[in-house]
Amino acid sequence: MAEDDLTSRIHELAAEIARLERVNEVLMNRVERSTDAGGTSYSLFETNLLLQSKVARHLAELTEVNRALQDEIRSHRATEEALRWERNFVDTVLQAANALILVIDVTGKVVRFNRACERVSGYTIEEIRQRTLADLMPDEELGQANGEFLALLRRTGAEHTEHHWVSRSGERRLISWSNSTILDDAGEVAYIVSLGVDITEARAAERALELYRRIYQASRDAILITDRFGAVAQANQACLELKGMSQAEIRGASAQVLADYGEHIGKVLETRGSYKGEASVTLAGGERRTVDLSVFPIVDDAGVPIHWVGMARDITDLKQALDALERKNRELQSAQATLVQSEKMAALGRLVAGIAHEINTPVGSIASMHDSLVRAIAKLESGVRSQPFPDESARANIDRMLRVIADANRIIQTGTDRVTGIVRRLRSFARLDEAELKRADIHEGLDDTLTLLQHELKRGVEVVRRYGDVPPVPHFVGRLNQVFLNLLVNARQAIPERGTITVQTELSGGNVRVAVRDTGIGIPAENLDKIFDPGFTTKGVGVGTGLGLSICYQIMSEHRGRITVESEVDRGSTFTVAFPANLDEILGIS
Repeated sequence: MAEDDLTSRIHELAAEIARLERVNEVLMNRVERSTDAGGTSYSLFETNLLLQSKVARHLAELTEVNRALQDEIRSHRATEEALRWERNFVDTVLQAANALILVIDVTGKVVRFNRACERVSGYTIEEIRQRTLADLMPDEELGQANGEFLALLRRTGAEHTEHHWVSRSGERRLISWSNSTILDDAGEVAYIVSLGVDITEARAAERALELYRRIYQASRDAILITDRFGAVAQANQACLELKGMSQAEIRGASAQVLADYGEHIGKVLETRGSYKGEASVTLAGGERRTVDLSVFPIVDDAGVPIHWVGMARDITDLKQALDALERKNRELQSAQATLVQSEKMAALGRLVAGIAHEINTPVGSIASMHDSLVRAIAKLESGVRSQPFPDESARANIDRMLRVIADANRIIQTGTDRVTGIVRRLRSFARLDEAELKRADIHEGLDDTLTLLQHELKRGVEVVRRYGDVPPVPHFVGRLNQVFLNLLVNARQAIPERGTITVQTELSGGNVRVAVRDTGIGIPAENLDKIFDPGFTTKGVGVGTGLGLSICYQIMSEHRGRITVESEVDRGSTFTVAFPANLDEILGIS
């Protein structure tokens, strides 16, 4: 409006100037004085001066108006430029923003739909303008969305809402909206502006985090989280119950509140960066329990630990149960091995008894016939000697033959007695399967066993018997002979070529002691604690089963005794068995 008024006044002044110039021209051509309407006369010069004064005054007014007009034009141009820059800036910001920006008019038409909206929905603003926002929402949320839209028009709607968008590809995305309104001059809602954030991943992460939190709190394993320096940051309920502490009490404590780390665990953490194994923990009441401990770091992007996590599971009862199961399993294996060995020894006993019987029959026949032969020769010799011999040389020949026959009879008698003795001891050894407690001579059992092994012992091995004054004592004869057999066989196998086996017995302090000492290769010190374990052997595959000494250990336990070993590499070994001489009284067996 100001620009139009100024232009009109300029035209008026220009017209006035033109008129005055024409008047001035006329007046300049007139010399006589003129009179104005009031009767005042002016000369031409005076009139000219008057006109020039008016023109100057109008020109000054015109210049001032023109200056004001130029200032206003420049101001309008600056305002338009600022508005244009502001509009471009706002548009750039809206398009570059990661947040979804949506502007809707009162009819529900989309006015603004930035690139973030296009990226999430998969639709351009041109496509959205041909559709409605209802096309982006799942059917089950349309009713709620319409109600919220109407409430915003009434200026009573919620500032924050959540809705799903279904993208062009069919993916459901959860959007959190912050809503506001733009009012017109009448104070009515003109536009609804919604700022949205895609919280699909965040909400999934929240659900996962909540699940982990519940697992963390519900876990029966004690879980402790520390900072990088080992100060407790938090602990789950199981840890608090285990230690009898509150969250406030445990926070800031040392990580060793969970378990007694010790030097070993500290070294493992330093070298490996984590730990997995057993540890001890002291409960609130002072009781010590065994836990399965896991310690591992949580690192940042550079791999530097920012937290340490310790997880402890109480395995005391489980460990005790496993130990008991292992003991029972060893006992079962030992019992099974004992049963197998007993069956083998019983079979050996039956075999030996059968062999002894088969040998005894022909030996008995030989002994019987030899006795008849001796008596017959004696009668023959008596008859011959009672007869006169005309030739002394014939008598000498007969005497010589009789002496040869007598020597042969003595050799036959000695051999027969020896075989008879061997058969007797074999038959005695054949009682290995006897399980009754009997009072018997342990020396007889040792001699019987040595007789059975004579074919092995006579090749480069000297057997030294140092029997003490040990009377017959109650024991399980067959079982103890089985111990003697195992110890003597082991002693023989420990001697590579030549050596000595010494068997020594004594009665000391009410206990019968039998020691079997060899000069063999000995046993390494690291194996001494394991030689009585079932299955342990140093003899190699195909030589030993690892059951012999474990069976001996069990048999001596049945005798309420013990078996011990002393050994030195290349110096030999000594196995000693000892059991009470009053075993019948201890067992209550008469």
